[in-house]
Amino acid sequence: MRLNRYFLSLTIALAISVFHGCGDKSRPVDLPKLHQAKIVSTQDGTPLVGARVEIYCTDTSAKYRVSGGITDESGVVALRTYGFNGAPVGKYKVTALNIIKGELPPGTKLSRFNQPDKLNLVDKKYSTEQLSDQEIEIVAGRNEFKIDFGAPVRYVHEAGVRSSPNKRP
Repeated sequence: MRLNRYFLSLTIALAISVFHGCGDKSRPVDLPKLHQAKIVSTQDGTPLVGARVEIYCTDTSAKYRVSGGITDESGVVALRTYGFNGAPVGKYKVTALNIIKGELPPGTKLSRFNQPDKLNLVDKKYSTEQLSDQEIEIVAGRNEFKIDFGAPVRYVHEAGVRSSPNKRP
């Protein structure tokens, strides 16, 4: 009986030590200083809920170019970079996607990129950094931006429209 308790205690101690480091996300040494930033996102003045909002640094040589997050019920997203709160100082293009499951609109032609059960509710011009006309600049300190992404739309989302090879936030 005493031997069983010993092995049970040893097993628990071993499991704790093995799993203690799992999920530990150490801050990369080359990650620049991050500054708090949030974007209040709307569509025709109504909060844009559940959308993926990302910012892409216009300096293409920057190692950590992408920050972003998902908007809450108020349309607010607190930007994160590489899993850490905030974004580096710089100028950025803003993108937004609000993907829902749905039926294909009548007459839609399928291609290898079309996702027939996925529709985007944000205008296509905001889907990539190349198309977006929304720009912001992150400065030292706290940042807050208000962006209206226009009238709600409904079009078939094409997979692979993003061209940035950088890590996602």
